[in-house]
Formats: sequence, structure tokens, C-alpha cells
Amino acid sequence: RNSTFINYQAPIYGCSWCVAHRGGYEMEFWNVSMTNCEHIAHFKHGIGGILVDGDGTLGTGVAGGTVVPPTGQWRTNSDCTVDPTGRYTMCGGVVRRVNVAIDQWTSPWWDTNIKKHYPLLIATDITEEDMDAGWDKWNRAQDETRVSCLKDSGCGMYHYGTPIGAEACFEQAPKMRYSFLGQIGRRYLITWVDQNYIRTTADVQVSVTKMRSDEVMILQFTHRPPLYPRLPLRASVAQG
Repeated sequence: RNSTFINYQAPIYGCSWCVAHRGGYEMEFWNVSMTNCEHIAHFKHGIGGILVDGDGTLGTGVAGGTVVPPTGQWRTNSDCTVDPTGRYTMCGGVVRRVNVAIDQWTSPWWDTNIKKHYPLLIATDITEEDMDAGWDKWNRAQDETRVSCLKDSGCGMYHYGTPIGAEACFEQAPKMRYSFLGQIGRRYLITWVDQNYIRTTADVQVSVTKMRSDEVMILQFTHRPPLYPRLPLRASVAQG
């Protein structure tokens, strides 16, 4: 609040102390200015923080706008713009961290990695999408891995793919859960894809950090794994 940043490449480094795929903490900015700064922020990974532009002076030009990591789910959102530097995305509305815990897997999956990084959660913004038979923006690309989740490769051009967050020597949220960033008022398709690019299903628990009672976000799941018949889906919603 009431601060000026002078002579920085990027004055803000989101979640610099977080382990991979964990974090997503908020930081608010009010009445800030920048002089001789190349860009607003840099993020360590795909959920490396949510910068809240309280009065529009951080750079979004919108009171309550947000600056977030430049991951793929924002590229199908007309309310968000990826900065030309590829270092961050600016959105005109509220962004929350969505946390997904696995109660149990309901179909087989494969992962031969020692640290068990798969299946990846794939989050795709489908609010404005025409999901015809040829729509495939949720598909995990051949070069898509858990290693990198910024700029144009690593975690999906039009979605966000992520493993469960790594364990840490000191606890960081969310513990043993998948997480991704989503904008309030949007609809997201959530799928899991294993090491062999096969879709996987699970029973899950979902929480959204700091979400208010007047905010809405729609999450759409599939419970039809390959080689299996359709399964009934039951969802319970609790507020508290």
C-alpha cells in the first residue's frame, strides 16, 4: 500500500519460497506505482500466487482485478490477457485457488515414476467454448510434463495440467491435494490423465480458498473412464 517500485526487472516474485505446485496465496496492492520496471511480476510456478489489484494501480486498470501466472486456462477466457512478456496474466475479476482431494480412484491408472507424479489434473475453462465432437483442448499434449507450467509449454496451451503438490519440510497449503487457479463466474472441466495419456476418474472433495457465499464457480467432472460403462455421479455441496 502507498508504495513505489524503482529499477526492478520485476518487483514481485510470486510464491518464491513455495515448493512446486503448492501455494496460490493472495497479496493485495493499493496505490502503487512503478518507475523503470520491465514488468509487474514473475511467478515460480503455475499456482505461484494471486496478486489482487485493489484499486487498479498495479496495472490491470480494474479495481479488484488480478495478476496471476500465465497458464493455459486463461487463454480461453476473454476477461484475461496474457502479458506479451509471457510472465503473467491479467484478469478483470476475482481469482480463487481451487483445491481437490482424492478420496479414492475409481478406475485404473499408470505411473512408473518413483515420486508418483501422475495422474495429472487437467483444468480447462469451457465457459466460452463450443464443445463439439472435435473439441480437444483438455487433451494432454505429447510434450506436456509436470516439470514446467509457465509460458507456452509444460502444462498445456489451453488448459492447466498439474500433479499433486510436493511434500515440504515445512507445511504449505494445500496438503496432499491438487490445486489450480480459477476465476469466479466461470465454468471449468476437470479431468485426470495418467502417464499413458488415458483418462482416469476419482471420488473427490473440493474446496475453494476464501470463496464467499455470493460467488459462483461451476466445476464439471466426468465419471466415464475408458473401457468402463457410464457411472452415476453424486455430488454433495456444503458451505461452512
